[in-house]
Amino acid sequence: MLPDAYIFDLDGTLIDSLDDIADALNRALAENGLPTAPSDEVRGWVGDGLRTLCARAAPGLASGQLEPLVRSAESHYKRAVVVKTRPYPNILKMLDLLQSRRAKMAVLSNKPDTLTREVVQQLNLDHFFSVVRGATTEESRKPSPSAALSIAREWGCAPGRIFFVGDSLIDIATAANSGMVSVAVSWGFVSREKILSARPNFLVDDPLQIPNLAKK
Repeated sequence: MLPDAYIFDLDGTLIDSLDDIADALNRALAENGLPTAPSDEVRGWVGDGLRTLCARAAPGLASGQLEPLVRSAESHYKRAVVVKTRPYPNILKMLDLLQSRRAKMAVLSNKPDTLTREVVQQLNLDHFFSVVRGATTEESRKPSPSAALSIAREWGCAPGRIFFVGDSLIDIATAANSGMVSVAVSWGFVSREKILSARPNFLVDDPLQIPNLAKK
């Protein structure tokens, strides 16, 4: 049995966007008189949305001080959203193979919705996906199952026949909360050991493993 559909996280799963995210964050931090951070440190902060990223980069800021930092980071990122960002190796081959099987595919990110769509479009990935969705409210952010289940309803697919693919503990939790099959990837922003601790249904080390996971 093969799954009916796939929902993919974006950053750290389909694309390596770390340097562009870190550059935008560091420009915003410097603009607000705050210490900047190396990319390796930023790597551990990504995945919960822009506001949380900024809060992790500048711990202890009051809400009134945090909001200007968030707005600045978003502004810098919008102006340079795809400079160094690229799909990970074998991602395009994997998507081509799934598309050839007429699998339904979606992107679900905690990145703001407009930025999610912009990145997917600029990288010419949009033709693979029937749904591309980022965060529109705090309540709908992963690990909330609401957006994932909305996509399942849109497709007319049972959640248990959808593979949810991501690189973070949040993605594994989202799959569990949605009743979907969790597929963790080892090439993203979270270490292999940490993601294994969340007990995903599958762990893959190469995108080309994904199309064959459920074959009997």
